[in-house]
This record gives sequence, C-alpha cells and structure tokens, in this order.
Amino acid sequence: MKTTTKTISDIIFQPTRFFRKISHHGIKEPFKFLIIMSLFTQFFLVYHILRTGFEIPLHDLGLGANFTPELNLTTFLIVYVAALVWTLFFGFLWPAAAYLFIKMYNKKAKYRDTYKSIIYSGAPVYVTIPFYIILIGTGFGMLVTKSPLIVSLFVVSLIIQIIAHAYTIYLKLMSISRLQHISMMKSFLCIYVFPTALLIVAEFVIILLVVSIHYATL
Repeated sequence: MKTTTKTISDIIFQPTRFFRKISHHGIKEPFKFLIIMSLFTQFFLVYHILRTGFEIPLHDLGLGANFTPELNLTTFLIVYVAALVWTLFFGFLWPAAAYLFIKMYNKKAKYRDTYKSIIYSGAPVYVTIPFYIILIGTGFGMLVTKSPLIVSLFVVSLIIQIIAHAYTIYLKLMSISRLQHISMMKSFLCIYVFPTALLIVAEFVIILLVVSIHYATL
C-alpha cells in the first residue's frame, strides 16, 4: 500500500521524473497498479449504482421484462467482479488501439510504453472517485432541494472532477509524447481521436451486419 501511495504521489506531483524513471519498465507494475486502483474505484461505483438502482434492459434484447437488481451481497459481488474484469480487459484494449496508430508515427514504438502511460496517467481520476460519487449524488439531490450544503458539495465535487480529468488528459499526452517520441498533438490523435473514429466505424459496420441479417431472414 505504501508503494502504491508513493506511485500516486509521484505521478501527480512529479510526472516528468516518474515517467522518465519507468521508461524501461514492463507492464507488470502498471497492471498491478490498475488492479489495486480498480479494487478501490469499482467498489464505490458498483455500490453507488446498485444502491441508486438501475435497470438491465432485457426487454430491448428480447429476453422478457427489464430487471432491476437488488442490493445484496451476492449481487454486489457478481457485479463487482464483472466490473473488475471489464476494467482490466479495457485496460489492455485502449492502449492496444492507441498503439496501432502510434506505430504510424514511430515504427519503433512499444506497446508497453503506451500501456504504462494510459494506466498510470489515470491516477488523478482514480483517487477522486469518491468526489464523483458525491457529484452524482448531490446532482440528484439538487432536483429535490436547493440546500446550500448540497449545492456547495456539488460545486466542489464538480471542480475537483474537472481538474482531475483535465490533468489526466495532460498526463496521457505528455507521457505518450515522451515515451513514444511523438508530439503531443499526435499523442492526442492516437489516444482519443483515431480510436474513437475506429469505434464509430466498428459500430456502424455491426449495425449494418445486424440489419442485413435481419432482412435476409425475412
């Protein structure tokens, strides 16, 4: 735990020195870091989601009526484990997508550097997850009451979240730029723009396939 705390502190307060220090490291340490952070963040997120209630759209999938899970230990553990697995999987998927585009600008680019950058750069968002929960909770609370306390908590949490996400974006761009030896603009394109465009195209293709199969079976 002490090592994780030190890592978070170095990422946030000494990012240039931190990413220079880990330039020759593999993905083992950032993967362990992601596991620890996910155990922390997903606990809060899953508890909040189950506590406030959400519907699983079974009807839209043709599987009967929509289902709203109850908050109990069994449901919490199932959703918690599923969220952890998805977070760890996505932790490999996003860097992989970004890496494919980074290779266009640097043929010698390494996947491990992209992975380290994206995982470690998420530290500001990881540690401010409790404020995200407060933000959502007070946001709904403001629909019921305009209590000065509720409004103050909402505003403070919103500011903290904006700063955390903005700093995370900066850390990703800066670290990718340094580790993969490309400009910050190219880093932005490879991390955010190109993968998003790829996702949109993939969704469009899937929709076309589903529609084609549907009409083919009529």
